[in-house]
Amino acid sequence: MTTTDIHAFEGHLDSPSVRVSFEFIDEGLNGDYDPDDARDIPLLRLDCLVRAGLDGVEGEETGIDGWLYPQDGSICTMVAATTTIEIQRQYLEYALERLSAAVESGGRVKRVMEELSWMGDRPSFS
Repeated sequence: MTTTDIHAFEGHLDSPSVRVSFEFIDEGLNGDYDPDDARDIPLLRLDCLVRAGLDGVEGEETGIDGWLYPQDGSICTMVAATTTIEIQRQYLEYALERLSAAVESGGRVKRVMEELSWMGDRPSFS
């Protein structure tokens, strides 16, 4: 695998309450990604922002108008950074659906993010 095989979906997906995106920040199975270790996999980080002004929503200012960083709103997933952009988008759509439902029902982002950390390690989105 070469570093040109590593990529993340560019941009973000939004709902009225949540924004999600992927980024690759050199994370792998055992912490920092090691391209010299054939068993290591470059992994994508899922980031979540929540819409300011919703009941019960708390977080730090982002500098992005109307969005807050919730506590525990970023987590490394099992989605390989070599996964096709189309499949990455499907994972983001799934994450957006789950996180939006949690935020809009007054739930916490943390529990959903922990569950979403296993995306990529399962053959389906359910």
